[in-house]
Amino acid sequence: GPIQFKTVTAEKITIMWDPPADDVTPGPPSVPEPGSPTKLKVVDTTKTSVTLGWVKPAYDGGSPITSYVVEKREGEEQEWTVVSTKGEVRTTEYVVSHLQPSVNYYFRVSAINCAGQGEPIEMMEPVQAKDILGTTSIIAKAGEDVQTMIPFKGRPPPTVTWRKGDKNLGIDERYIIQNTESSTLLTIPQVTRNDTGKYVLTIENGVGEAKSTFVNVKVLDTPSACQKLQLKHVSRGTVTLVWEPPLINGGSEITNYAVEKRDATKRAWSTVTTKCSHTTFKLTNLSEKTAFFFRVLAENEIGLGEPCETSEPVKAADIPGPVKDLAMKDSTKTSVKLQWSKPKPSMSWLKDNLPLKETEHLRFKKTENKISLSIKNTKKEHGGKYTLILDNVVCRKTFTITVITLGPPSKPKAPLRLDEIKADINSEYFCLYSKVGGSKLKTQIWQT
Repeated sequence: GPIQFKTVTAEKITIMWDPPADDVTPGPPSVPEPGSPTKLKVVDTTKTSVTLGWVKPAYDGGSPITSYVVEKREGEEQEWTVVSTKGEVRTTEYVVSHLQPSVNYYFRVSAINCAGQGEPIEMMEPVQAKDILGTTSIIAKAGEDVQTMIPFKGRPPPTVTWRKGDKNLGIDERYIIQNTESSTLLTIPQVTRNDTGKYVLTIENGVGEAKSTFVNVKVLDTPSACQKLQLKHVSRGTVTLVWEPPLINGGSEITNYAVEKRDATKRAWSTVTTKCSHTTFKLTNLSEKTAFFFRVLAENEIGLGEPCETSEPVKAADIPGPVKDLAMKDSTKTSVKLQWSKPKPSMSWLKDNLPLKETEHLRFKKTENKISLSIKNTKKEHGGKYTLILDNVVCRKTFTITVITLGPPSKPKAPLRLDEIKADINSEYFCLYSKVGGSKLKTQIWQT
């Protein structure tokens, strides 16, 4: 109320007033809000979440930071949405869950003290919810160095393991692995076709599940060696080879196979064909007396690969039949004496150097020690040279028989040549005498 002077003397003045309508008591000094957090970043992402990290404000307003507020907005939207609950975020890291893949998100974080919520720090670049570790493919030529760097994020920094199949590359001196807290670099020097394959990177830090990614490396090189080269069939002058394709095609399709042979007494290989498109090939016109090695090479767009060879030489001859009459002749405590008969040779017949086949009138017969040929109702055309061929892998024997058929002569065929004609004539008859060229005839008949 108004001030009143109650007493005024030479020594003092007494003043009076009414108390105020609202009583105010002094409070503590005022505290400002904290500053903005710093270094807002993405620590990790998955297909449905983003993990954020930041550093607490340099200025806390003179009062401890009690919590943080995390907000998000989608794409071009202007409105921010609080994703953390009140007092939930008390550390400098937070996982924003339930996000949609392939959607751009922006985030901001602000600190809270006893005075209230401070200014936020805002992420300027959008973030998508996706797996950080993806699949990488690398194509390189043989002889080149291959390098692949994979970035990652995690707190605490994760440990890194590289594998190819069951092999840990970290203990193989051929591979060079360089790791930091946020990336790993794998170097494969001077790659070959054998470096083709899937390389698996696994990172883990003991917090949550381990994560893996794959790096597919394709090395463009010639093919590796074919597999399981075998002799499928061997006969006189011919050999049939079969094999399986190489396990590594060198990064491109197999276009052809080359087949080569080598005389077992020589070192040089000779090409039989370079245009075999299947995994089988028949070699013909081979010398039966020469032992050969064979090999096959696969070819792609880079060139011919490594050869696959037969381990033993082989002769292109008929394989002998099984031995006969195998029996034990004698035995002791430590040995057995066996005996057997020779295998039967193969048999074939020729007539006038042409193959001869059995017919209704022509039969072949073979016993243990005898071979016969029988002709029923022999005719003139059955005459000629018959050849028996006995053959096995060691040698070949031939026997020739000339067959002459006897029968009435055939009818004379023109022109009949009369070399000279003479005649004797009397009153009762006359005779003609002639010389006839050609084979000798026993009887001549004249007709008028």
